[in-house]
Amino acid sequence: MKDVRDRMLHTLLRNRGDWVSGGDLSKDFGVSRVSVKNYVDQWVKEGYQIEAVRNRGYLLEKEPSCFHQAGVEYHSRALELKGSLVCFEELDSTNTELDRMLNAGAEAPICVIAGRQSNGKGRRGNQWESDSNSNLYVSAGFRPNIEVTRMGSITLWVGLQLARLLRETYGIPCMVKWPNDLYVEGRKVAGILSEAKIDTDHVQHLIIGLGLNVNRSFRSSKGELKKKATALCEWVEGPLEFAPMAAKICECLMRSAQQYFSEILEDQILEVWEEYDFLKDRKVVAKRPANELEGTAKGINSEGHLILELENGEMETVHSGEVTLRFDANS
Repeated sequence: MKDVRDRMLHTLLRNRGDWVSGGDLSKDFGVSRVSVKNYVDQWVKEGYQIEAVRNRGYLLEKEPSCFHQAGVEYHSRALELKGSLVCFEELDSTNTELDRMLNAGAEAPICVIAGRQSNGKGRRGNQWESDSNSNLYVSAGFRPNIEVTRMGSITLWVGLQLARLLRETYGIPCMVKWPNDLYVEGRKVAGILSEAKIDTDHVQHLIIGLGLNVNRSFRSSKGELKKKATALCEWVEGPLEFAPMAAKICECLMRSAQQYFSEILEDQILEVWEEYDFLKDRKVVAKRPANELEGTAKGINSEGHLILELENGEMETVHSGEVTLRFDANS
């Protein structure tokens, strides 16, 4: 009956703002009107705002602010997502699950979304907090069959496209912090994690994971978390409707990655980087495997490496590593 229930909800979503007769739903889906009402009552409990009026039917007014599988699937189909979509109520990690699926022969491109993660992954083995179903946890998997040397800037490109989407769609002043984070007014809103399986010198499969703070506000948090983290809902009027937002993010993630595989985009990245560069002219500490560098961030080069101006005026490039802002003791 889940399929009937989901398709009935899709009908209400498709007719959002218009009345849908309970009798028509009963007839079209071959269930009793009591069953229709029970479904509607359940959707209301799950966060949908649906008005019910005798002799008029049902009117869907608003969608939930948290993960809802049928809603995400509906909006993804409406956007004609370029690949398949798989949703889970909970996973250990969307990146880990997608790696299992690709290793087992799943077709790509494919997108995996989870309502919650029990072991979300961040960079350098860190854990991404994933206990709220009001945030977005998604991974996109590809079989690009391109040389490893072409992969250097893909995380930057995807980050730029996601930041642009948040600016243009929601008016959120999103920036990109090299190499893989999204920031709004000095606080982190998202992290991107790219993982590749290499066969000789080619990428056998690639996974790009995204953790995005959506409707879990940090305004009431205490200590460092309130200073360091933010969520989309803090920059718009009220919580975002989760499913249409999630579908837009997934579409952007998959489209931008596939564009990167088919085009040479280094010049485009350099052209727009300054506009989105969170670290521009800031004093930073770059933690590399062998040592640490302190300097002023001066953008990126054509390979996507961070350029640092050291105190002696020399320029250094940072290929990878963790970069944090440096605060002087007397500042």
